[in-house]
Amino acid sequence: MIKRKGSKILKLTYISTFLFILFLASSMGGVLNNSKNASSKEIIDNENTLKKLKNSVYWPLDNISIDPSLTLAGYKNWSWAVNQPWCSGTGTLSDPYIIENVTIQNSNLGISIRSSKKYFVIRDVTIYNVSTHGINLHMVHNGTIFDNNISFSDNNGIYLDASTFNHIKENFVSNNNDNGILLTDGSNNNTIETNTIINNLNNGISVWSFSHNNTIEANRIIDNRIGIDTADSDGIAIIENIVNSSSWGINVYEANFTKVMGNIVYNNSNDGLYMDSIYNSIISENIVYKNLVNGIHLTEYSANNNLTNNIIRDNKDNGIYISSSFTIDNLIWKNYFLRNGKHAIDNGNNNHWNITTIGNYWDNHTGPDTNPDDGIVDFPYYIGGTAGSIDYLPIAEEDAPSGGGIGLDYFMTGFFIFITGGMGVIIILVKIYTKKRIELS
Repeated sequence: MIKRKGSKILKLTYISTFLFILFLASSMGGVLNNSKNASSKEIIDNENTLKKLKNSVYWPLDNISIDPSLTLAGYKNWSWAVNQPWCSGTGTLSDPYIIENVTIQNSNLGISIRSSKKYFVIRDVTIYNVSTHGINLHMVHNGTIFDNNISFSDNNGIYLDASTFNHIKENFVSNNNDNGILLTDGSNNNTIETNTIINNLNNGISVWSFSHNNTIEANRIIDNRIGIDTADSDGIAIIENIVNSSSWGINVYEANFTKVMGNIVYNNSNDGLYMDSIYNSIISENIVYKNLVNGIHLTEYSANNNLTNNIIRDNKDNGIYISSSFTIDNLIWKNYFLRNGKHAIDNGNNNHWNITTIGNYWDNHTGPDTNPDDGIVDFPYYIGGTAGSIDYLPIAEEDAPSGGGIGLDYFMTGFFIFITGGMGVIIILVKIYTKKRIELS
C-alpha cells in the first residue's frame, strides 16, 4: 500500500470540514431534512453495510469510462472496473459497486457511465477542471452519486440523460460552465438532495425534456443564473431548498402536478418564483422575500393551481404578480403579504383570493374586525390589476405572522459562500498536494 505523506493535512481538512458542517447543520434549525424514497437511498441509509475504504490514498486518474456493452472506444465494463484498486462490490443493492477515493483533474473527461442497470455508488471523488461533464450518466439506472466535489467543468457538473432511479446526495458542485446538475431526456424518478451548489454559470439544478417525477429536496443553491429550473417535466417535487443570490430563484415551465413547498427563496435579482404555464400544482409554505422584482410571478397558461400558506415579504415590485390574461382559475388563500412594493397584481381571469372561510393577510389592511370579531377584516381587500379581483375575507391583525422568514441575509450568504467555497478549494488543493507527494515518494 502506498504511504501517504500528506495524510495529516488531509485528516485535518476533513476534521475542519466536518466541524463546519456540524455547525451549519445546527444553525439551520432542521431546514435541510433528508427525504425517504427510492431504492437507491437504502445504499446511503445503510452506509455501515458498504465496504470500507481500501486505504486513504486518492487515486489520480485521467478518467473513468464504463459501458457494460463495450460499444464505445475507450470504455471498459464493470468486470474490468472491479479489479481496479478504486472499485469494489458486486453490483447488487446490498453490495453495490463502489467507485471511491479518486481524483480527476485537467482531463477531457471525468466519470462517464453508460447503459448500466447495476447498483453502484460514486463517492468521495474530486473532479476538477475537466473539459466535458464532471459526472455523466447516460441510460443509467440505480446509481448513487454521494459526497463528491465537482468544480470547474467546462460543461455540467453532474449530467444525467435518459437515466432513472438515481440518487444525487451531499455533493459540492461549484463553478461549472453550464449547470451544476442537469437531468434531461426522460430522466425520471431521480432524487437530488442536500447538495451545495454554488456559482455555476447557467443554473444550479435543471430538470428538462420530459424528465418526470423527480424530487429536488433540501439543497443549498447560491449565485447561479437560475437556482432551480424545470421545463416540460411533470410531477416534480421542489421541497425545502434554500435558493438565493441568483437571477431567478425557482422557475417552472410547462408542468403538471408540481409541488413547490417549504422553500426559502430570497435576494434574487429578478423573481423569486417564476411559474409559466403550470397546471394543477401546489405552491405552499414557501418563504419568499427580498427579491428585486416579484416574489411569485404566475404567467401564461397557468391554471388550477393552489397557492397557500406562503410568506411573501419585502419584494421590491410585487408580492404576487399575475401578468397574463390566460392565467385562470387559480386559488390564492391564506398567504401573508408584508412590506412588498405592491402586494398583488392580478391581470388574469377568474382567480380566487379566498376560500369560504378565510382569505389572505395584507399588512396594509388589517382592520377593523368588529362585526363580528372573527379574525376576518370587516371590509374586503381589492387586488390591483385588470381582473378586478377581490379578497372577500382578509385576515385581521391578530392572526398576522411574526415577521416571516429565517434571517439568512447578505452577511450569512457571503459567510456561507466564503466558508464552503474555501473548504472546497482547500480539499482540492490538499488532494493535488497529496498526489504530488505520492508521485515523489
